[in-house]
Amino acid sequence: MLKLTTSDNKNNTNFPFLIAIFAIFGFFIMIVVLAIQSVNAQAADLGLTNLLEHKFYINFKGADGFYHNATLVHVLYESPKKIILGGYLIEAGNFNSDLWQARDLLKNQYGFKMDQVITSGIGTEANPTKVYVVMTK
Repeated sequence: MLKLTTSDNKNNTNFPFLIAIFAIFGFFIMIVVLAIQSVNAQAADLGLTNLLEHKFYINFKGADGFYHNATLVHVLYESPKKIILGGYLIEAGNFNSDLWQARDLLKNQYGFKMDQVITSGIGTEANPTKVYVVMTK
């Protein structure tokens, strides 16, 4: 007479071990996916502020004989529909043409239109002229 058995007890002891391995593997996959999403979100947050402030950056020798760093174009406000640029009319003894190059970049490549140009200051060393460019989409 044949006696049929379903399985040994030795084979059943591997089942919890396999479940634990799959759970650990799934946990590590989830960690990797979350890390990739975090890196992508940080890259998306860089936006125009980071682009402009790094593109229009100089290192110059000041009157004191030391080298100084300056960002020639500052993004004072940024949203999907509006951006406000700021900078001095004269920077490091020269006309700040970078402010207008930044305006052209936003106009030509990102579809912004210039709404207003506002100035403050009187053009002296103690009170230099600041220029604010308001652009919208």
